[in-house]
Amino acid sequence: MSDMKKFPIEYLLDVTKRIFASAGTPPADAGLVAKLIVQANVRGLDSHGIIRIPQYVARIGEGRIVPGAPMETVVETGSTALLNVNWNFGQLGAHRAATMAMEKARDHGVGCVGLHRSEHVGCLGLFTEMIARQGMIGLAMCSGAAPSGHWVAAWGGREGRMGTNPISFAAPTSGDPILVDVATSTLSEGKVRYARDCGRKLPDQWVLDADGRPTDDPGALYGDPGDGDPGGAILPLGGLLGYKGFGFSMIAAVLSSLLMRAADHRMEQESNNLWILAIDVGAFMPPEEFRQDLEEYIAYVKSSQPAAGAEGVVLPGELDFAKQRACEKEGVPVPDEIWSQIEEVAGSLNVSLDE
Repeated sequence: MSDMKKFPIEYLLDVTKRIFASAGTPPADAGLVAKLIVQANVRGLDSHGIIRIPQYVARIGEGRIVPGAPMETVVETGSTALLNVNWNFGQLGAHRAATMAMEKARDHGVGCVGLHRSEHVGCLGLFTEMIARQGMIGLAMCSGAAPSGHWVAAWGGREGRMGTNPISFAAPTSGDPILVDVATSTLSEGKVRYARDCGRKLPDQWVLDADGRPTDDPGALYGDPGDGDPGGAILPLGGLLGYKGFGFSMIAAVLSSLLMRAADHRMEQESNNLWILAIDVGAFMPPEEFRQDLEEYIAYVKSSQPAAGAEGVVLPGELDFAKQRACEKEGVPVPDEIWSQIEEVAGSLNVSLDE
């Protein structure tokens, strides 16, 4: 098990912002990207947190992320829009899309906004949560375009043909929202990356090696092109019984890539495409009545007696919010292996890590 250090949230925000600013990101954009990345760590979603800093900085250097690139509206109606992010940070594009979807929902009852030519959007649930915190219902899907981002095998195949294609849903309550944020694969590519970088094994039957055999080695996903190993693939949600997960992945691909004019199999540059929907509860019923009904339903669900070995029903998002409260009190745990990567990137940009 990796050794861990704990850092204050504000310190990680400051370091992350300064690293991206030093890499050429406008200060306001660097601050928002930092907030969304660190929030993933705060929620315990480390695969979408600061582990991505070296990857993003490298992509800036390669021209794959274009800090400050203007976003353009490709097509728009009263309740819909499609944005071209022009390879700016995906987090910025997703934040803009969620904001636009809410504005449209206030005017028309629903708002649906999509993105293409976008970089990695990070933690999808942060954007549906934005919508739920405003009293609306949020639903979002994301897909990874270009074969280089197709980490997931189609059910019955052994080669990557799909992105991890997450789906997120959030609904408002008087407290923390109901929040679902799941990959349609057995796990996200970021969690495989995190296990590899921390020297950990995976549960068997989550990943296939290049020969199509289940493996617990996270490095098998990436292979070794120098030795002729093209790498393996992540299995759909459900593992070897993942036909349903494959179906959900297809839904995400159709809505967030094909409908967004970004057919996965024809894209040359890896990207994240997004489809996000905001629903104004007030278009259907009084919002307070909806919240009361939802909270009564939650109480009913949680009234179930615990299963053997369990402490009781845990709602979608409940563990994430509990993790956030712990991090706010105790700091954010970061494995030494990951922090050493941050130190290396910061040093290359002459960014001080002094607290």
